[in-house]
Amino acid sequence: MKTKTLLLLALAILSLSQAKADTSYWDGSSWSTAWYENGYGSVYHIKTAEDLAGFSKCFSQGYYMYGQMTGCTIILDNDIDLNGYEWTPIGISNPSNVYCSFDGTFDGNGHTIKGLHISNVDSYRMGVGLFGVFLNSNAIIKNLKVSGDINVTPNGYSYSVGGMAGYIQASNVQIEDCTSDVKITVNSGSSDDSNRIGGVVGALYIDTEGSNGYVKRCSFTGNISSSTACHAIGGIIGTDSQTPISECSSKATIDGIVAFVGGIVGESYTGTVADCFYQGNISVYGSIIYAGGISGNCMNIKNCVTIPSFVFKGGNYMYSDPIEVMSSSDGSYHIENCYYQGDAGKYGTYMSESELKSGEPLNGFDTDIWTFEKGSYPALSFTIQKYKVFVNTEHGIFGTLVKEGGNANLSLDTDEDWVISNLFVNDVDCTYMLENNVLTLKDITEDKHISIVYTNPTNISALKKTAENGSVSIKDGKLVLKDFSNNTRVSIYNMDGKLLENRVINSEDSFNLPSGIYIIKAGMKSFKVAL
Repeated sequence: MKTKTLLLLALAILSLSQAKADTSYWDGSSWSTAWYENGYGSVYHIKTAEDLAGFSKCFSQGYYMYGQMTGCTIILDNDIDLNGYEWTPIGISNPSNVYCSFDGTFDGNGHTIKGLHISNVDSYRMGVGLFGVFLNSNAIIKNLKVSGDINVTPNGYSYSVGGMAGYIQASNVQIEDCTSDVKITVNSGSSDDSNRIGGVVGALYIDTEGSNGYVKRCSFTGNISSSTACHAIGGIIGTDSQTPISECSSKATIDGIVAFVGGIVGESYTGTVADCFYQGNISVYGSIIYAGGISGNCMNIKNCVTIPSFVFKGGNYMYSDPIEVMSSSDGSYHIENCYYQGDAGKYGTYMSESELKSGEPLNGFDTDIWTFEKGSYPALSFTIQKYKVFVNTEHGIFGTLVKEGGNANLSLDTDEDWVISNLFVNDVDCTYMLENNVLTLKDITEDKHISIVYTNPTNISALKKTAENGSVSIKDGKLVLKDFSNNTRVSIYNMDGKLLENRVINSEDSFNLPSGIYIIKAGMKSFKVAL
């Protein structure tokens, strides 16, 4: 028997996502610290919403378990839905120097925490977000998505508010591969004007100069609104001391009373912003406002694209610029390879919409970091949602990754020993979509796993004449044989000839097999299946 060769040709625009994860739903009150294992480990796994609530409880007033978790890694094993119940930020701090915070790594493992809701904030919550504060050596959050809303009113003290974390002050800061889609609202209340708001982190300070730290590949797609006076608002970070910010994207709508505001960072004392993208509306009012498409005040900006719209809603003065406002001529500020669309500014290079959407790489930009496609604005590659289309063959897994909402044309070639009898896409029979062994998939919004059933040309006509000859299909990820005669012997082999299953079936039976290529002998019939 000849070996069939399967070719995937002309795989066009598709999209990548992670495998679907289980979701754990919170009831708003239950919590568990059973995962903590009496504090003897260095890596802990959070599997449920109750586990996550227990993690928050560990760093709330009256518990103070943070000293026993120093340097630990927490790994999120499933998606969490907080269901819009009131969330207690992880970690507390107040002006009286009462604090308790996690000192380690929180690895979201590619999972999502959704349904975040925070509205009741007491005096122990100077930092507001999924995490309230980090105030020890390590503040590491990575591979995490969070969505929901924060709606708080200052009560005597100023707040730092962020979707991921409110306030961070540590020597080892790493915020990496995080996405925040949180609607943040700070209402008018009793506080001074030092509130800081960021789509990802409100305020970020590295303890000592030269310490390790960065914010990388983070994005924000929510809205920020403040009717109380703020010192700084930023699409990614409100205030940053000296942490490098790179490969971050913000499409924030910002509306508030503020002094320093930027699409990426409100103000950054001595930090650097590189390879960042902002597109959105900034509507502000205040006494004196410094509003920048990238930052209100940042000393070093490189390889950035910004498409801002500014509205001055009232106050004394607003100084705005598509890139940055505070740059001086003394050589202490450096702005390089920055491009913008909109009103003319002092810094950067103006480009029209058609020029930015030309598909031509911008000068100095790394095409491993940026994607340039005709008809679209330059985009950071990590922000482009993609899915995968794939099929197992005798020669390995074939497939591709392309953008969300795109189409794919798959040419599936076989040799003379086998023909395609049935084709399944995510366990759904899509044989009718085949035309001359070409499968066309349109408007892809999820991963597509293709399974194929092959038969011998000498068998296929008989199989079509009567259901009694039996058929092979895929259901719930299992191989299903049905409509066979009673006492039909079924033998299943892998491509190395190893016998995996050998039993008698009556009419219908199913087999749970891992992904791969199999030869099936059912009575007198033979099939080849790509699972």
